[in-house]
Formats: sequence, structure tokens, C-alpha cells
Amino acid sequence: MAESSKVLQSYFGKWGGFFVPDPMTPALDELTASASKWVMDPSFAKKVDELAEVEVSAESFASTQSQHVFSMQSPVRREIAAGYALLAKETAREVVAGAYDAEEAKLISDFCHKLGLSLSIWLDVKTGSNEALVKLLSDSGAAVNTAQCRELFDDPDMYSFQKYIANPMKYMWMPVHTHSGPAPFPAITSFFASLAAKKMIAAAEKKFAGKKLAFAAPAVSGLTLAGLLGAKGNGMQLSSYEPKADSQREDCYLGTYTAVTTVGKKEFVLSPEIVHAWEAGSIKRVETVAPINEFAKGDSSVVCVVVEE
Repeated sequence: MAESSKVLQSYFGKWGGFFVPDPMTPALDELTASASKWVMDPSFAKKVDELAEVEVSAESFASTQSQHVFSMQSPVRREIAAGYALLAKETAREVVAGAYDAEEAKLISDFCHKLGLSLSIWLDVKTGSNEALVKLLSDSGAAVNTAQCRELFDDPDMYSFQKYIANPMKYMWMPVHTHSGPAPFPAITSFFASLAAKKMIAAAEKKFAGKKLAFAAPAVSGLTLAGLLGAKGNGMQLSSYEPKADSQREDCYLGTYTAVTTVGKKEFVLSPEIVHAWEAGSIKRVETVAPINEFAKGDSSVVCVVVEE
């Protein structure tokens, strides 16, 4: 990788990297250089925030006597989608993306439409069966693919990534759903996620002024957790939570070296950055259904704020 990889990490310990065909290497080097330039520019982060329009207030937290929770799903998605859309604009690329629900699909489409970007989007089986959504996306100018997930694997990220690697100088892959992909994608995604996490941390510090705070977030998909890792201050305690795994293996997924856990019949691809953070002790790994029920309901971005009295 180029010198700029010092700004955007290529590896997290032994994890991460880029396991792609050799012809892709120049394109990834070019993306690393371009992205490093922009993420080091405070004005670019300001542009991302302005496009994302994420607001987090002290009133955003749902509190009980024992816990304080906040869903980062919308803020993190918005910052990541806005960030990649702006990168695509700055580097004159078309956007390819996968979506797993209607909110995600509309968000990607809206940002691309605002910036005048060409978009090809793959929808999973459930989302793709929403005819009104497909029409809405198509009417906005997006090329919508619902067939591949129905006919083969129900994995929109995989198909959008395949489109990206076919011509990485033409396309910008937008991983709004997964904290994976070859370097520099995990590092870029973490940077965008940290913009939302900083706002959440600031709101929590305001709400619980004078208290020592600790944060816990799901390990799957790792987007919120990676954002917290990039945004946290010195001494801030950070934990992950996930269902207890039946097994775990090392594997290569979407061009990066990472770990995959199996819970029952389901496989979960872990973030290479998070796996390394566990090993380095930056994040405490807790295997539990969750300190809150939302994770089991499918919201993989709920942050639990622990206030130490």
C-alpha cells in the first residue's frame, strides 16, 4: 500500500488487508491516497455532517433505572452513506451498494440522487419483494437488482462488491451494512461511523455530566462499535456484546481477512478491526444475548451507556 496507508490502516494486527486480484491493487492504492487526503481535511468531515444531517441530543437516550440505551442505527448509516457518496463525488465514481431493508435502500438512493451520482443497488429477498420501494428507487434513477439474491445467495453486499471489483476505477463500493471489505474500506467506514459516535458520546456526557461513562455496543455488524472505538477518549471503557458463539473460524470475506462466528445455523462475519481490538484489550468481549433486547430484535446498533456512580 502507499504511504497514505499510515492514515488509513490496512491491517489491524494480522486481520484486515486486501485479498483481491492483483489488477485491483493500483485502484485500492489510489482510493487509499484519495480517501486519506479527504478524511484528514476537517472541511470534508463538515461536508459529511452537513449532508448526513445527524442530530443527537441528551433526550435521545431511553433510560430506565438500570440502563441507558440509544440506537445508533440511523445516525451511523447516515454518516457512512453520506461519506461514501461524497467520496464517490470527489473521485468521479459511480456508486454500487447492497441494502437489507427499505430505510437503508432509500438512504443510499437519496444521497446519490442529491449529489447526482449514478447508483446500482442490490436488495435482499425480503426488501426486494417491496414493489413500491423498487419503483421508488427506479424512479430516482437507480439500477435495482433483485434477481440475484432470489436466485443464488441472499447477500446484497457480495453482489455489489463483485460489481465493484470488476472495475474499481469506475465504481465506489458503499458498505453501509457491513464493516468489511479490502483495505482501506474498514478504516474509511470506521472514520465515517466515528462522526456519529462522537455526537452520541457528547450527548451522553452532557446528559450524565460529571459521571464516569462506559459504553457497550454489538459486535455484529461492528459499525457502531468501530465508530465508538475511533471516537472514544482516553480511559473510556468500551465493551462489545454478542450471542455466545458455537464456533469461530478465520476466513476471508469480501476481500479482507477476518473471523466468522456461528450461532446455531447462522454465520456472522466479524469486523477485522473489532477482532483485533479484542486481542489488544481495547474492547472487552462479552458473550451474551445482550444487555438489552433490541439486539435480538435485529437492531445491531444499540449502544448501552453504563453510568458509574
